Amino acid sequence: MKTVFRSIAIASVASVAFMAPAHADEKADIAKATADYSYVQGFLIANRLKGSLAKDKIDNKAFATGVNDALTSKSKFTEEQMKKIITAGPVHLRAEKEKKKMENTAYLAAHKKKDGVKTTASGLMYSIIKSGPADGKSPSASDTVIVHYTGTLTNGKKFDSSVDRGSPATFPVNRVIPGWTEVLQLMKPGDKWAVVIPSDLGYGARGAGGLIGPNEILRFDVELIEIKK
Repeated sequence: MKTVFRSIAIASVASVAFMAPAHADEKADIAKATADYSYVQGFLIANRLKGSLAKDKIDNKAFATGVNDALTSKSKFTEEQMKKIITAGPVHLRAEKEKKKMENTAYLAAHKKKDGVKTTASGLMYSIIKSGPADGKSPSASDTVIVHYTGTLTNGKKFDSSVDRGSPATFPVNRVIPGWTEVLQLMKPGDKWAVVIPSDLGYGARGAGGLIGPNEILRFDVELIEIKK
Protein backbone atom coordinates (compact mmCIF):
# COMPACT_ATOMS: atom_id res chain seq x y z
CA MET A 1 0.00 0.00 0.00
CA LYS A 2 2.85 2.34 0.87
CA THR A 3 4.32 1.62 -2.54
CA VAL A 4 1.03 2.60 -4.18
CA PHE A 5 0.83 5.93 -2.25
CA ARG A 6 4.45 6.61 -3.03
CA SER A 7 3.83 6.07 -6.75
CA ILE A 8 0.84 8.42 -6.66
CA ALA A 9 2.86 11.10 -4.87
CA ILE A 10 5.71 10.83 -7.37
CA ALA A 11 3.24 11.07 -10.25
CA SER A 12 1.64 14.15 -8.70
CA VAL A 13 4.98 15.90 -8.25
CA ALA A 14 5.94 15.05 -11.81
CA SER A 15 2.65 16.37 -13.08
CA VAL A 16 3.14 19.69 -11.26
CA ALA A 17 6.69 19.89 -12.53
CA PHE A 18 5.52 19.53 -16.11
CA MET A 19 2.61 21.97 -15.68
CA ALA A 20 4.68 24.85 -14.29
CA PRO A 21 6.53 25.71 -17.52
CA ALA A 22 3.28 25.51 -19.50
CA HIS A 23 1.66 27.98 -17.07
CA ALA A 24 4.60 30.40 -17.46
CA ASP A 25 4.40 30.16 -21.23
CA GLU A 26 0.70 30.93 -21.11
CA LYS A 27 1.38 34.08 -19.08
CA ALA A 28 4.10 35.09 -21.51
CA ASP A 29 1.73 34.57 -24.46
CA ILE A 30 -0.98 36.70 -22.80
CA ALA A 31 1.53 39.46 -22.02
CA LYS A 32 2.83 39.44 -25.60
CA ALA A 33 -0.67 39.44 -27.08
CA THR A 34 -1.64 42.37 -24.83
CA ALA A 35 1.51 44.24 -25.78
CA ASP A 36 0.94 43.57 -29.48
CA TYR A 37 -2.68 44.72 -29.29
CA SER A 38 -1.69 47.84 -27.32
CA TYR A 39 1.03 48.64 -29.86
CA VAL A 40 -1.34 48.33 -32.80
CA GLN A 41 -3.94 50.51 -31.07
CA GLY A 42 -1.31 53.19 -30.45
CA PHE A 43 0.00 52.87 -34.01
CA LEU A 44 -3.45 53.23 -35.57
CA ILE A 45 -4.40 56.24 -33.43
CA ALA A 46 -1.10 57.99 -34.14
CA ASN A 47 -1.33 57.10 -37.84
CA ARG A 48 -4.73 58.82 -38.06
CA LEU A 49 -3.23 61.91 -36.45
CA LYS A 50 0.07 61.77 -38.33
CA GLY A 51 -0.77 64.42 -40.92
CA SER A 52 -1.98 66.89 -38.31
CA LEU A 53 0.96 66.17 -36.01
CA ALA A 54 3.45 66.63 -38.82
CA LYS A 55 1.82 69.91 -39.84
CA ASP A 56 2.14 71.15 -36.26
CA LYS A 57 5.77 69.91 -36.09
CA ILE A 58 5.05 67.95 -32.93
CA ASP A 59 7.88 66.85 -30.62
CA ASN A 60 7.31 63.07 -30.65
CA LYS A 61 8.89 62.46 -27.23
CA ALA A 62 6.84 65.20 -25.55
CA PHE A 63 3.73 63.96 -27.36
CA ALA A 64 4.27 60.41 -26.06
CA THR A 65 4.74 61.79 -22.55
CA GLY A 66 1.48 63.71 -22.87
CA VAL A 67 -0.37 60.57 -23.99
CA ASN A 68 1.05 58.59 -21.08
CA ASP A 69 0.16 61.33 -18.60
CA ALA A 70 -3.40 61.42 -19.94
CA LEU A 71 -3.72 57.64 -19.53
CA THR A 72 -2.44 57.87 -15.95
CA SER A 73 -4.61 60.92 -15.17
CA LYS A 74 -1.84 63.37 -14.44
CA SER A 75 -0.66 66.54 -16.16
CA LYS A 76 2.20 68.99 -15.87
CA PHE A 77 -0.21 71.83 -16.80
CA THR A 78 -3.50 73.05 -15.41
CA GLU A 79 -6.56 73.01 -17.68
CA GLU A 80 -6.36 76.80 -18.04
CA GLN A 81 -2.67 76.62 -19.02
CA MET A 82 -3.42 73.95 -21.62
CA LYS A 83 -6.17 76.11 -23.16
CA LYS A 84 -3.73 79.01 -23.52
CA ILE A 85 -1.05 76.80 -25.08
CA ILE A 86 -3.48 75.30 -27.60
CA THR A 87 -4.94 78.71 -28.46
CA ALA A 88 -1.46 80.11 -29.08
CA GLY A 89 -0.82 77.25 -31.53
CA PRO A 90 2.44 75.70 -32.73
CA VAL A 91 5.53 77.88 -32.33
CA HIS A 92 6.38 77.92 -36.05
CA LEU A 93 2.86 79.08 -36.90
CA ARG A 94 2.99 81.92 -34.38
CA ALA A 95 5.80 83.52 -36.38
CA GLU A 96 3.86 83.04 -39.62
CA LYS A 97 0.74 84.60 -38.06
CA GLU A 98 2.73 87.60 -36.87
CA LYS A 99 4.29 88.03 -40.31
CA LYS A 100 0.87 87.76 -41.99
CA LYS A 101 -0.57 90.30 -39.55
CA MET A 102 2.16 92.81 -40.41
CA GLU A 103 1.69 92.23 -44.15
CA ASN A 104 -2.08 92.72 -43.83
CA THR A 105 -1.66 95.92 -41.84
CA ALA A 106 0.72 97.33 -44.44
CA TYR A 107 -1.55 96.31 -47.34
CA LEU A 108 -4.68 97.85 -45.83
CA ALA A 109 -2.87 101.06 -44.90
CA ALA A 110 -1.59 101.46 -48.47
CA HIS A 111 -4.95 100.58 -50.06
CA LYS A 112 -6.78 103.05 -47.84
CA LYS A 113 -4.75 105.92 -49.35
CA LYS A 114 -5.76 105.14 -52.94
CA ASP A 115 -8.04 107.56 -54.74
CA GLY A 116 -11.73 106.82 -54.44
CA VAL A 117 -11.38 104.26 -51.65
CA LYS A 118 -13.89 104.59 -48.83
CA THR A 119 -13.46 102.87 -45.47
CA THR A 120 -16.32 101.92 -43.15
CA ALA A 121 -16.18 101.82 -39.35
CA SER A 122 -15.50 98.06 -39.46
CA GLY A 123 -12.46 98.49 -41.71
CA LEU A 124 -14.19 97.32 -44.89
CA MET A 125 -12.97 99.23 -47.98
CA TYR A 126 -14.68 99.81 -51.30
CA SER A 127 -14.44 101.96 -54.41
CA ILE A 128 -17.10 102.50 -57.05
CA ILE A 129 -16.60 101.00 -60.51
CA LYS A 130 -20.07 101.94 -61.76
CA SER A 131 -23.32 103.09 -60.16
CA GLY A 132 -26.90 101.97 -60.70
CA PRO A 133 -29.97 104.23 -60.60
CA ALA A 134 -29.73 106.77 -57.78
CA ASP A 135 -33.27 106.03 -56.64
CA GLY A 136 -32.52 102.33 -56.11
CA LYS A 137 -33.12 100.69 -52.75
CA SER A 138 -30.41 98.85 -50.79
CA PRO A 139 -31.18 95.33 -49.59
CA SER A 140 -31.67 94.53 -45.92
CA ALA A 141 -29.95 91.67 -44.10
CA SER A 142 -33.04 89.50 -44.50
CA ASP A 143 -33.27 90.01 -48.29
CA THR A 144 -32.04 87.61 -50.94
CA VAL A 145 -29.89 89.07 -53.71
CA ILE A 146 -28.58 88.15 -57.15
CA VAL A 147 -24.97 89.16 -57.73
CA HIS A 148 -22.03 88.68 -60.05
CA TYR A 149 -18.59 88.65 -58.47
CA THR A 150 -14.95 87.76 -58.85
CA GLY A 151 -12.80 87.08 -55.80
CA THR A 152 -9.01 87.30 -55.61
CA LEU A 153 -6.33 87.29 -52.92
CA THR A 154 -3.95 90.21 -52.43
CA ASN A 155 -1.39 88.42 -54.63
CA GLY A 156 -3.90 88.46 -57.50
CA LYS A 157 -4.75 84.76 -57.34
CA LYS A 158 -8.40 84.19 -58.29
CA PHE A 159 -10.27 81.81 -55.97
CA ASP A 160 -13.87 82.15 -57.15
CA SER A 161 -15.88 83.84 -59.88
CA SER A 162 -19.56 83.71 -60.84
CA VAL A 163 -18.55 85.66 -63.95
CA ASP A 164 -16.28 82.82 -65.08
CA ARG A 165 -19.08 80.32 -64.46
CA GLY A 166 -21.42 82.44 -66.56
CA SER A 167 -24.15 82.40 -63.94
CA PRO A 168 -24.81 84.94 -61.16
CA ALA A 169 -25.09 83.80 -57.56
CA THR A 170 -28.25 84.01 -55.46
CA PHE A 171 -28.13 83.98 -51.66
CA PRO A 172 -29.55 85.63 -48.51
CA VAL A 173 -27.58 88.72 -47.46
CA ASN A 174 -27.17 87.43 -43.90
CA ARG A 175 -25.86 83.99 -44.93
CA VAL A 176 -22.44 85.05 -46.18
CA ILE A 177 -19.21 86.32 -44.60
CA PRO A 178 -19.59 89.53 -42.54
CA GLY A 179 -17.82 91.69 -45.13
CA TRP A 180 -20.34 90.67 -47.80
CA THR A 181 -23.30 91.19 -45.48
CA GLU A 182 -22.09 94.70 -44.73
CA VAL A 183 -21.21 95.84 -48.21
CA LEU A 184 -24.36 94.51 -49.90
CA GLN A 185 -26.50 96.61 -47.58
CA LEU A 186 -24.63 99.71 -48.79
CA MET A 187 -25.11 98.94 -52.49
CA LYS A 188 -28.07 99.43 -54.80
CA PRO A 189 -29.07 97.32 -57.82
CA GLY A 190 -26.83 98.20 -60.77
CA ASP A 191 -23.86 99.13 -58.54
CA LYS A 192 -20.53 97.48 -59.19
CA TRP A 193 -17.86 98.01 -56.53
CA ALA A 194 -14.30 96.91 -55.89
CA VAL A 195 -14.30 95.66 -52.31
CA VAL A 196 -11.44 94.82 -49.94
CA ILE A 197 -12.45 92.70 -46.96
CA PRO A 198 -10.07 92.45 -43.97
CA SER A 199 -9.53 88.89 -42.75
CA ASP A 200 -11.64 89.35 -39.61
CA LEU A 201 -14.62 90.20 -41.85
CA GLY A 202 -13.85 87.24 -44.12
CA TYR A 203 -12.82 83.71 -43.13
CA GLY A 204 -10.45 84.76 -40.35
CA ALA A 205 -7.90 82.39 -38.88
CA ARG A 206 -9.69 79.27 -40.14
CA GLY A 207 -9.44 80.15 -43.84
CA ALA A 208 -11.63 78.32 -46.34
CA GLY A 209 -10.40 75.00 -47.67
CA GLY A 210 -7.26 74.95 -49.74
CA LEU A 211 -8.02 78.11 -51.73
CA ILE A 212 -8.16 80.70 -48.95
CA GLY A 213 -5.55 80.38 -46.24
CA PRO A 214 -5.71 81.65 -42.66
CA ASN A 215 -6.00 85.42 -42.13
CA GLU A 216 -6.30 86.27 -45.83
CA ILE A 217 -7.53 89.66 -47.02
CA LEU A 218 -10.13 89.16 -49.75
CA ARG A 219 -10.68 91.36 -52.82
CA PHE A 220 -13.94 91.25 -54.74
CA ASP A 221 -15.46 92.95 -57.73
CA VAL A 222 -19.14 92.80 -56.74
CA GLU A 223 -22.08 93.72 -58.96
CA LEU A 224 -25.51 93.81 -57.31
CA ILE A 225 -27.89 92.78 -60.07
CA GLU A 226 -31.19 92.43 -58.28
CA ILE A 227 -32.92 92.15 -54.94
CA LYS A 228 -35.01 89.01 -55.30
CA LYS A 229 -38.68 89.30 -54.47
